[in-house]
Amino acid sequence: MLVPIVACVLLVGAADAEATAFQPLLEHVAAQGGHWAFNNEEVARVFHACVDSIATDKADAIAKFVGMDNDRAYWIGCYLTERDYLHGHKAMPHVALAIWANASERLEAKERANSEDQLTQRDLNELAAILAKRLRFDALAATFKRRSELARLKHTGGPATSAEDQRVYDSITIESN
Repeated sequence: MLVPIVACVLLVGAADAEATAFQPLLEHVAAQGGHWAFNNEEVARVFHACVDSIATDKADAIAKFVGMDNDRAYWIGCYLTERDYLHGHKAMPHVALAIWANASERLEAKERANSEDQLTQRDLNELAAILAKRLRFDALAATFKRRSELARLKHTGGPATSAEDQRVYDSITIESN
């Protein structure tokens, strides 16, 4: 009888540890006014320290942490893929792509997206298209590029991408139906 109780306590303890693993990151972001984009090299360092503290399935914990927050999805995906934010950690492009795909679907489903959502949607889809193309998911890359191009019609500009990223993005072909 004691074994199941101990097992439940250990499982609940592990879940609590996962839930609080990102608390330092949330505190850090809150301390800079709640903005992910402010001093994001330092935010990335705190993020990776939080991920390192997770003993179990890091990808699942990250996805749960991102939840339904599209801005968080955008930045966490960058911290998982962008060289400037990895700080020696191994890139997790498949996790980033899954997070960006979920956020893209949420933004696509929104009936009335505000201007900030539309900018996030455009930038997120552009980054997802580039990543999908690099991972050789050409059809998925085309879907993200199509979504990005539709959002571009509403807003000019785009995320700060390197010349190489722009070449990858430009190489994606969108099949017309």
